[in-house]
Amino acid sequence: MDILLIDSSAIVLKKMQELLLELGCTHTIHCVSNINEPFITIHSIQPTIIVIDISMPDKIGIDILQKIKKNAPTSKLVVVTNFVTEQRKLICMENGVDYYFDKSTEFEKVALVIEAECKNTTCKN
Repeated sequence: MDILLIDSSAIVLKKMQELLLELGCTHTIHCVSNINEPFITIHSIQPTIIVIDISMPDKIGIDILQKIKKNAPTSKLVVVTNFVTEQRKLICMENGVDYYFDKSTEFEKVALVIEAECKNTTCKN
């Protein structure tokens, strides 16, 4: 199972990697820190799960989610953000997001979602 993490913060990427490595079912974790990089990775690996902070310095918004879903239609899409509103969550869900979490209070839930997805795809190390 391939997981793609997209966040502008190296600290967040490292923390997310550490959480995922504790799961014991992650085959490969790919990390990118700018919004232009993931499309090369998406095309080459077709990740099972994509975790993204949609509020990145070089591109913000729903258009990036639409582009990701177009390039990886079968990938589960997880948004983690510090800018949580019900309206934003609804718009994200309408544009293909499977899960939406507040980065400051629900960060660990991302690992639980990935663990559940891992069990659904019967991945094993």
